Amino acid sequence: MILFLRQLQGELVKLFGKRRTYIGFIALLLTQNIFCFLFKFPKVTRHMAVLVQRQGLDFHSYLSALTVATAMIVPLAALLLPLFITLVGGDMVAKEVEDGTMRMVFSRPISRHRVLFLKFLAGSIFCVVLIFLLAGFGLLFGWIHFGWGGLVAFFPEYQIFAIYPPSEGLQHYLFANAALAGQSVTVLLFGLFFSCFNMKPAAATILALSFIIVSGILHQIPYFKDYQGWFLSHHLNYWHHFFSKTPNWDAVWHSFGILMLYNIFFMVAGAMIFHRRDFKS
Repeated sequence: MILFLRQLQGELVKLFGKRRTYIGFIALLLTQNIFCFLFKFPKVTRHMAVLVQRQGLDFHSYLSALTVATAMIVPLAALLLPLFITLVGGDMVAKEVEDGTMRMVFSRPISRHRVLFLKFLAGSIFCVVLIFLLAGFGLLFGWIHFGWGGLVAFFPEYQIFAIYPPSEGLQHYLFANAALAGQSVTVLLFGLFFSCFNMKPAAATILALSFIIVSGILHQIPYFKDYQGWFLSHHLNYWHHFFSKTPNWDAVWHSFGILMLYNIFFMVAGAMIFHRRDFKS
């Protein structure tokens, strides 16, 4: 067990020692600050303000850190997070093969399956750390610009509109980010799976990201509305349910189960490809 933890520590050192690991984090922090700036304009929050005022509430009490941080999640989860997470996943094997360090790793008595599992575990830790750091900084930036207050969760495409007091809103916010961390592990596995093939790191990243983008595009086309459950993006977005006052738990567990099947498939398939590769040439 001690040896396993040391090997995991080595993988984490390699992962967090790369500069490109922090590219996404920096870009996401900049995006959060841009969102905070834009939310100062009344036209941006006009529709949300009307809905809150119809409930007989003062919108300024709900234009808060929780509301702004929640509004940030949608574009970040749909666009930027898949990009930077697949960048990390696509690097994990392909980059080491390209640099020649993978041959050095196998000069020691360690199985290929163990190496791949350690990389997956290190990548999963990175995803969880990334999501909760972004959740924390989103609250911090929102608090600096707007102060503390209640939460307005407004996702018209999922027919979700809910208003919560600060303590209850924080619970919904944390649960949704925990679900988002689970989603990001699936996205990481896409990059790691393609990274196991004999290809460049950029190619692995592009293939994984293309798969997710195409799924998202098909998911948004009205003609395919009756088949949305077949698309990966439909299940990746299950974190939205945690902002609802009455979450559809059947849909949550169904999407979670589908994502687990994706995780198992790509982990097993990636391990088979990784095991058959020749790293000596």
